[in-house]
Amino acid sequence: MKKILGRHFILELMGCDFEILDNYNKINNILEEFCINLDLAKIGQLHHKFQPQGVTIVIGITESHISIHTWPEFGYAALDIFTCNMEKDFETQIFDLINKMKCKEYNLKVLSRGINNSKSVKEEEKEDERT
Repeated sequence: MKKILGRHFILELMGCDFEILDNYNKINNILEEFCINLDLAKIGQLHHKFQPQGVTIVIGITESHISIHTWPEFGYAALDIFTCNMEKDFETQIFDLINKMKCKEYNLKVLSRGINNSKSVKEEEKEDERT
């Protein structure tokens, strides 16, 4: 039996504004607005401001979590959003978030997470042998 339990949005954001990527308050406000717009219930948060630059924020939500790690010197951020909520339009809010961070490029992968949704280790070994 295959059962999808959640979606995992994996974003690589490139060509982003240095001032935003290096500013905890700006990133936090963008993520707070993201949570409000999707009616996500925040249950906790950790953050760290790196020196000389960079920010990490991890937000626990009842639906799972959101994390961002920034490298302002490269104009790059890695953003993960994992949710068990299959109803809400995360994609629209994700594109709004990309625009607010003033990113010129992005790569978005969406994984379905769940039971019997992956290959066994032996299956992967066989595929590796073929390539």
